[in-house]
Amino acid sequence: MSKLTNKDEDEGTSETMWSKTFTSTKDVAYFLSNLNDRITPEIRDFLESYGRIPQDEVVGHIYSIREKAWTIRAYPCTGFALFLQPMLPLSPAYLSILERLRNEQASLIDVGCFIGHDLRRLVFDGCPPDRLVGCDIVNHWDLGFEFYRDQDRPFGKHVTYLEDDVLHPKTILFGNENDAHLREKNLKLLNFRGQMDIINASHILHHWDWNDQVRVCKTLVALSKGPQSIIVGCQIGSTGKTKMEPHCKENPYATSETYWHNPDTWKQMWDVIEQETGTKWVTEAKLKTFEEMGWRTSDWWYIGDCARLLQFVVQRIE
Repeated sequence: MSKLTNKDEDEGTSETMWSKTFTSTKDVAYFLSNLNDRITPEIRDFLESYGRIPQDEVVGHIYSIREKAWTIRAYPCTGFALFLQPMLPLSPAYLSILERLRNEQASLIDVGCFIGHDLRRLVFDGCPPDRLVGCDIVNHWDLGFEFYRDQDRPFGKHVTYLEDDVLHPKTILFGNENDAHLREKNLKLLNFRGQMDIINASHILHHWDWNDQVRVCKTLVALSKGPQSIIVGCQIGSTGKTKMEPHCKENPYATSETYWHNPDTWKQMWDVIEQETGTKWVTEAKLKTFEEMGWRTSDWWYIGDCARLLQFVVQRIE
């Protein structure tokens, strides 16, 4: 197997080489050939009710979409089919998020949205789609339309999607351009500077070291509208060492200096972010076991016994 690196493949992008290299093989620790035990009654119900997938087609449909997603990028969230389970509803802030989106005209951006599973759950739970934005560095968005069969429904018509790199965000200047369609197709992250009430950032920060996480979080801060804005999400954390160490050759993080937080280091990082942005935030974070999040702990052996999921809510107060 080729030696992998977590360094940028090209200058100015945070795309990882391993996520491209492994698309040619499934002989990796984070690809499950059998997903049947992950297809819970809740997942079936959602695909049947929201996606309108016939009951007898659900299982085959899931495997087919997972295969297509793997050819785009070999992510652990694809190999484990984590996209089947929206993570945002597990947040302690979820009921508040629903209230703000339904009744207070709040806006939400999902940074690292993948196929849009969290955003679709919000729409299913009654949130207006025109208040939602999805962003990712690589397009799995179109595959989401195939998975949920909703391109011609309110989600497909009104949710905004853009491609950008949160580590190297861009702004597109439109000048006097009056073509609304052209504008929508060319939006970048920083076009939403100061516009977002709620920012969802799940499964992204654990890819980077401390300095790059600070850099990314400063971008998230820039997106926030002001006091009462919140940043929510989850990422791999640790009860032990914060710097990742290799546990097997298939571990995509094995050669990197990724920083995996506990609640104390998470707070320390936000102290730095406050100082560098001139803002104030209240942080809440908790390490959860994989079982608590509905995942099978044994699947994650390759990242070590200390690995947990860090669930967080950060609220802006100034």
